[in-house]
Amino acid sequence: MCVSFLLIVCLPVLAGCVTMVLFDRNLNTTFYDCVGGGDLLLFQHLFWFFGHPEVYIIIVPVFGLVSLFVEFCGCRLVFSSFAMIYSMVSISLLGFFVWAHHMFTVGLDVDSRCYFGLVTLVIGVPTCIKLFNWLYSVWSFDMLLLFDFYLVLMFVFMFLFGGITGLVLANVGCDVILHDTYFVVAHFHYVLSLGAVVGVFGGFFHFLVFWCACEFDFFVCFVFVVFVFFGSNMVFFPLHYCGLYAFPRRINDYPVCYVWLSFLSVFGLLFLLCSVFLVCCCFFSFFCCDLVFVCFLFSFVCVFLFYCFFVFFVPLCCLFYGLVFDFLHILVEFCVVFCVFFVGFLFVLFF
Repeated sequence: MCVSFLLIVCLPVLAGCVTMVLFDRNLNTTFYDCVGGGDLLLFQHLFWFFGHPEVYIIIVPVFGLVSLFVEFCGCRLVFSSFAMIYSMVSISLLGFFVWAHHMFTVGLDVDSRCYFGLVTLVIGVPTCIKLFNWLYSVWSFDMLLLFDFYLVLMFVFMFLFGGITGLVLANVGCDVILHDTYFVVAHFHYVLSLGAVVGVFGGFFHFLVFWCACEFDFFVCFVFVVFVFFGSNMVFFPLHYCGLYAFPRRINDYPVCYVWLSFLSVFGLLFLLCSVFLVCCCFFSFFCCDLVFVCFLFSFVCVFLFYCFFVFFVPLCCLFYGLVFDFLHILVEFCVVFCVFFVGFLFVLFF
């Protein structure tokens, strides 16, 4: 219901926004042209009026899935079901009044920035209620240690951490400094990308068991959760450091002082790639147990080889950074990832 309401309200705004862009480009109208009496910021206002509720369109169904997982593993209703419902409705409504917190640096007046910053903080209240109810349910219920339970824990951690960074960005002064840096990238990846992806994976695995009347290998699923958790944090957590150092986004090169953060992110990326093979292991476990062992072993071989590189060759690469070329890190990282997976492929192929 909440998602339907959000879609009905915000999609016509996007349609009108895009239509006016087409009119300006093809029919010589001046909706966004200051020379003809248009408003230069109108496009941003209309786009973000759609864009921010779109975030809740994606994450609200995941909220429902997480509550379902808690009820399924705890064999009872989630704590304070009415508060969960009202919190979801409040989040959906307040989502229409915070769009300009994406636009603190475009020249808004002080009163507008104060209002949107305050409402952004207020929208964290119903979100915290949902997080508290999930945590209290996990704490008070006798939970079954199923695959869904570990996904709930990972989602709560990711979403809570991303929400804390969102409260930092709700401060107008902090947002002006951190705007368009990697801190913002880390924030929305923790909240939306990781949270939504965890929910989608959880819903897919949860309902596939009922649809296909089969069971996944629990150990492989557990290791998949561990790989996704550590890999995603190793990829996106260093972005907070880069953002606090005012490192701008959309830059394909970086100074030498960021090399250890780059290697840490690449190491985490390998964990995420190995988690893809673990998903394949989960599906192949229905047909061939030997193939599961081969894929599982291949994933661990990739991690071990890259770990050896990370321990023994990073100091040498750091020396090359200072002595040779500044763009050498791009070549080194590409060669490392390619060699690791090539060696792993040969290992699986011949052994």
